Amino acid sequence: MILWDFEILRNEIHTRNIRCTTMDLSVKNMNMLLYAFEKGILDIDGVQNEVKKNQRKELLNRHKYQIRQLSDSRWCTYIPDCNCKNNRREVRKTKLEDLEEVIIEYQLTLDSNYIDEKITLESLYPEWFEYKKLHTRSKEYVKKIGETWRIYYVDDPIIKRPIMELKKLELDTWVHKLIKKHNLTGKNFYNITMIIRQSLDYAVDKEIIENNILSKVKVDTRLFRKVKKPKSETQVFQREEFEKIKVLAWNDFRENPKIINRLCPLAVIFQFFTGLRPCEICSVKKSDFERPNHIHIQRMLLARTDEVVEYTKTEAGDRDIYVVQEAMDIVDEAVAYRESLGLDPNGYIFSITETHLRYKPLAELYTKYCKDIDTVHKSSRKSRKTYISLLLDAGVNINTVREQAGHLHEKTTLGNYGFDVNEITESERKIENALIV
Repeated sequence: MILWDFEILRNEIHTRNIRCTTMDLSVKNMNMLLYAFEKGILDIDGVQNEVKKNQRKELLNRHKYQIRQLSDSRWCTYIPDCNCKNNRREVRKTKLEDLEEVIIEYQLTLDSNYIDEKITLESLYPEWFEYKKLHTRSKEYVKKIGETWRIYYVDDPIIKRPIMELKKLELDTWVHKLIKKHNLTGKNFYNITMIIRQSLDYAVDKEIIENNILSKVKVDTRLFRKVKKPKSETQVFQREEFEKIKVLAWNDFRENPKIINRLCPLAVIFQFFTGLRPCEICSVKKSDFERPNHIHIQRMLLARTDEVVEYTKTEAGDRDIYVVQEAMDIVDEAVAYRESLGLDPNGYIFSITETHLRYKPLAELYTKYCKDIDTVHKSSRKSRKTYISLLLDAGVNINTVREQAGHLHEKTTLGNYGFDVNEITESERKIENALIV
């Protein structure tokens, strides 16, 4: 048996323009294939057509958007485009074949990015963005990333620079100009630069570049715009205000015929006792009480879409929190009322239908109660701050407070939610007592 040289087959393939860069054959199979070519057993043109057909099918299978036919018989789909709304561009063609060619051309462009050493942040971003979306279930977060890209990156020359040519000094200059141009806080800066930082990390993982040069750039935190912490009286309900609102809410539940959702007032009180986020209080169910006086927070309401999703704002948001007995009494009242309406007792606790409680009636009640007790307007988010501040004021361990609140870090609990829930005179009295020797 004649053993054919590998180069003979490669030359035969290249001279006939067959694309098979991923072909991996054993010596035996290579010889058999060459023998088939020589004897005319195998139709080389047929092989070429089959290869092209499979390549075309593979590229079309990568396309994530639906291909549909419109009422005017044209064919339509979307192509990812970070410069367009919702990070996609609509494409319409009279013939399906023409639409498929657009899709294939786009997919080949993605493939060529890694062959081309001139890859830029602009060309890398769409693929990184798709990769990033795999690591979150939050549609709001994904939308925020897209908005950040359009506001801070699209018109910036940095995105057109080949990432392999980026130098520390160039990025250092870009970073500091960004801070000064937009007068950024530390949080703003972190959120904005997340795109370029993680895109370059992604490029490292793809072995496009050896290291993320941006990580070597250091920023003096004194350059960030300082955010003055707001006064406590605007951020939390004082103890006396909380007591007044409880009375108003119970009266609305028991006697006020003008309140369409009679369970919404109870949701207000329950939020004070649990510190749940507005998106959590609207979607909490009786079935979430998996053991006595403990509720499992595991879903939330998306404000923009009015959709309940089976995940929480953060990883720490999925939590088991302790519920005091007074709050459990509120749950019992709400469940009994739902049963009187013929509703599922294990369903959404504070809704008078089988669907979730909505934001609007909850927000309207907070506006009403603040007006009734003659205080500045404070939203439902302020009752969450009140709950956390009360726990801190009572000396509850900071890690326990963090877990109850569903925060990832203690600094979030202390820095953004720790306010004085006492009247000014009461706080002054505590200071006097603390300093008595």
